[in-house]
Amino acid sequence: MIIERISASKCIELQEATNADPQLQLLAATIRHGWPDKSYRVPIDIRTYFPFRDELTISDDGLILKGLKVSIPKPLQPTYTQILHEDHPAAEATKRRARDIVYWPRMNADIEHYVNSCAICNSMKPHSQKEPLQSYTVPKAPFETIGIDLFQWNGINYLALGDTYSTWFDFCSLSDTTARTIILKLKGKFATHGVPQTIISDNAQQFAGHEFQAFATNWNSIHITSSPNYPQSNGLAESVVKRAKHLLEKTKREEPPEPP
Repeated sequence: MIIERISASKCIELQEATNADPQLQLLAATIRHGWPDKSYRVPIDIRTYFPFRDELTISDDGLILKGLKVSIPKPLQPTYTQILHEDHPAAEATKRRARDIVYWPRMNADIEHYVNSCAICNSMKPHSQKEPLQSYTVPKAPFETIGIDLFQWNGINYLALGDTYSTWFDFCSLSDTTARTIILKLKGKFATHGVPQTIISDNAQQFAGHEFQAFATNWNSIHITSSPNYPQSNGLAESVVKRAKHLLEKTKREEPPEPP
C-alpha cells in the first residue's frame, strides 16, 4: 500500500495535520457513521467527496484514504505539490505522479498553477516553438532509427542520442571526442537497447571519417549524414541536444549553493 511507503516522520506530520483539519475530521466522522443517501444532505464542506464516497476509508493511523491514495490536509498541500515537482517534470507528468499516491480536491488545478508559476521551468522555456525538423519516415519499432550528435555543456563533452520512434533520448559524458571513444559509448548503448538499422548524424569529422563508417558497416547499420540531399536529417539529434542541455541546466539550478 502507498501508506506503507510513507516515512515515519511524514506519517506523524500527516496525522497531526489531519487531526487539526476541520474538513477532514468532518469527512472522517461521515465515513465512520455513514453517508446520507442524497448529496444535498451532505455538509457542503465535504460534498465534493460524495461521488466517490465508496472509495474512502480510514487507515489504522487515522489517515483518510481514497483507494490507496492519501488525502492531504490543506496546510500540507503546497508542500506535497513542491515535492511532486522537485525534479521539474511537466504539468501532466507531475499530475500523473500525484494521482498514484495522493489526493485532495482541486489537486490537478493546484499542480497546473504551481508548474506554470515555477521560475526554473519558465526560465528554461524556449522563446519560440519551431516546427518539427524530422523529415524522414517514422520507423515501425523502437531503436530502429536513432539520431546522434555531440555537444558541450559546462566545459564537458557529451554524446546525445535519440530514438525516432519513441522520442526517448539519452546522453553521456565523453573523456574525449575521438571516433574511438564515441564508438565505445555507442557499443554500450547498443548492447542495452539493440542495434539500430539507421544512424543519423551530422558531418562532423568523427562521424564522417573511415573509422565510424566502418563501425556502422560492421554492425549492419545504415549511416546517414546531413547533406544537401538530407537538409533536415539531423533534426532529431539537434532536438535531443536541446533537451539534454535543458535537463542539465535545470539540474544545475536546483543544486544547493556551496557552503561559505
